Amino acid sequence: MASPIFNLPVEVLQRILLFCTPRDVSTFSRSCRATYSIVYQADDQHLWRELYLGHPLDNPYEVVQERRDHKLHARSVDKLNWKERLTEVVKAASLATSSQHPTMPDCTQAIRTFHTLLSELRVACRSKNGSLAECYNSRWLEDTLSGSLLLENPEEEDVSSEVAKQPSDMPLKRSRLRISLCKYFDNPSNVNVEDSPFYERRMTSRCFVYDLRNYTSSTRWGPFYPSGRPDWVHVDHLMTVVWMNVCELSAVNLPLPPRGIEAIRAFSAPGSDPKAEDWAGAEGTVLHLRPTLELSKLAPFPQDLGADSCASWTTGIYSFSDDGPRSSRMFSDPGFREAIRLLEVTLKLITPDEYKAYGRGAPDIPAESETDEHHPVLFFKGGSRGPHGAESIIRGLVFMDTEGFVKWRLFSVYDSTPQWRSVLRSSPRAYF
Repeated sequence: MASPIFNLPVEVLQRILLFCTPRDVSTFSRSCRATYSIVYQADDQHLWRELYLGHPLDNPYEVVQERRDHKLHARSVDKLNWKERLTEVVKAASLATSSQHPTMPDCTQAIRTFHTLLSELRVACRSKNGSLAECYNSRWLEDTLSGSLLLENPEEEDVSSEVAKQPSDMPLKRSRLRISLCKYFDNPSNVNVEDSPFYERRMTSRCFVYDLRNYTSSTRWGPFYPSGRPDWVHVDHLMTVVWMNVCELSAVNLPLPPRGIEAIRAFSAPGSDPKAEDWAGAEGTVLHLRPTLELSKLAPFPQDLGADSCASWTTGIYSFSDDGPRSSRMFSDPGFREAIRLLEVTLKLITPDEYKAYGRGAPDIPAESETDEHHPVLFFKGGSRGPHGAESIIRGLVFMDTEGFVKWRLFSVYDSTPQWRSVLRSSPRAYF
């Protein structure tokens, strides 16, 4: 005798199924041929669409339109297959929450799925009371990936060797996910950096960051490939070194930036106006965390070199140490210390002509083919001031590349001498 449930209209049955999880719906479909037909052989994708949105996740079509309205880069989602998209999301979540390391093929597909959701973040529009519009993708990604083994590298290679070789796609994507989450530690004050695996992770990142082979003219002396694309693995190691230092300052009332995916949403910073001419939020005053090195107990060097020359001295010692080239024992020496300086940076927009007058005393202007047509290059000048009153001049520019990423190029001058260059990447007017 057929179940009375089949006397209900299909639309009512599908409505009931929306109160179930996708896995429960799949289990229901396997009970008989009729249930399979209701779930998998419907005339439209209404059921799968509603299950996806009820996960809950943001509607890709609405996100794309919203981002295009704000002239932001957006992925094309024409003719979206809701069933396939939801199936990929459920599988990725299952792998991310598993206590076992996934196989490489499964890991590859899962990370790609997470990157798809990461590229579909809603614009951080604010209500009248100042609160941000909710982004379901952001909340779901953070809940799913927090503490996930999927972001670890069980097959970690010797990151200090063969840097000229283009790394595989997955380490880059995995590192980019870690950077986007920016959740190295839920509470830095509760982390002991001497504990494993924090100690091992810090050692691995230091070995990468202080390896001279990772800084060449072809990489613009930074975390880039010759093509100009970012080396997310390199950026990941740089951020690990910085955050480990932050953990050692638990007794200091150091203002930390917001962390997590909410902090990288476009226009998430307070006071952001998407229609303002300063689309990147360049003008104003910010606090900048900058790592420095103290090596006076490790090796003698001229005291007037400054922190940046000190960093170069460090990489030289690491690359040609007495214990052998690139020996990690250097970082175990009690005389090796890193520190964090908090700088107050104030920037003001200037005209292109005023910027060009600096000549070689400012970062190069990107080619027109490198920039997004909807966002003009912004030029700025300003200065930074440290805790002891030392001031330096800053010149730079900010532009959006053709992939929708915001790139900052800074050039610092102290006592008429170039000190350092840096490149930052973010979303327009984002916290992070």
